[in-house]
Amino acid sequence: MEKPKRPYSLFKRPTVKQNTYIYYCRFRDESGNYMSPISTLQFSKAAVRNWADQKLKEGKIILPGKRGTPFETFADGFWDYQSEYIQRKLARGGHFSKTFAEIREGHVRKWILPHFKGQPIGSIRRHQIESWAMELYKTSGLVPASINRVLDCMKVMMKEALRRGCVNADPAAGVESFTEKYKVRGIITPEEIKALFGLDALSAIWKDERFVASLLGVSTGLRQGEIRGLRNQDVHPEYVTVCGSWEERNGLHGAKWGSERIVPIPTRVANELDVLARSARYTDPEDLVFAGEARGEPIKNRGRSLG
Repeated sequence: MEKPKRPYSLFKRPTVKQNTYIYYCRFRDESGNYMSPISTLQFSKAAVRNWADQKLKEGKIILPGKRGTPFETFADGFWDYQSEYIQRKLARGGHFSKTFAEIREGHVRKWILPHFKGQPIGSIRRHQIESWAMELYKTSGLVPASINRVLDCMKVMMKEALRRGCVNADPAAGVESFTEKYKVRGIITPEEIKALFGLDALSAIWKDERFVASLLGVSTGLRQGEIRGLRNQDVHPEYVTVCGSWEERNGLHGAKWGSERIVPIPTRVANELDVLARSARYTDPEDLVFAGEARGEPIKNRGRSLG
């Protein structure tokens, strides 16, 4: 079997010192052609091979072509929902919502491009990414959890850059995340549940369909988007079928991570849903149970309408 070609070739030249040679290295470009030779300052073949391999591993050799691509050119459309990266993930069974893609695009536009715009992607180094992350930590006003999300966005892009041959090595690999400070979330107590959802709560606290939506959530553990995306045809006397979730700006889509399921509901919840259905403005099977001001749109997730 023919051995694979090394991405470089070596040759030696004599020095002024008798019987002493110094090695030169010629790296291959993306077409397989040799570039101009580089003096390695090494005097043995083993040493120069270690030198060349280390340069490639560290991304210190910037080859022409893709590696000279400006970062903003590589980033342009990377998080578009129809991009190569996202469509490849979806084709392999991954889950990628349009909202998440928009969030990542916002990370690039607001936090990443201002720092790396104009820089060839192949010249980006780990220490530069670490310095940029520290600058965010010190000056952006973002909490560590948010910085980690932005940093993760950059890591995904640089890993993809390596896959596409735009960098010799992933400069973001091994960059450490920031320690996140988690707030302890309390659990709603039975007394609070009784106060909020007792028989007198509807007239004393709640003013509209938020009561039924919240009662459904506390009784079943459904996500807010799943409740807002519930359709009339999904409601049954003893259960609801969760087939989708409402996503801001992108409407109804499949349930998160393919979590379509049948969820049993208590009798009281079923009765409240039945009462709500009798007074509903929109009664077609595809209409939303918790309809908002316009047909096909759910009640809002903030303010007076939900939560």
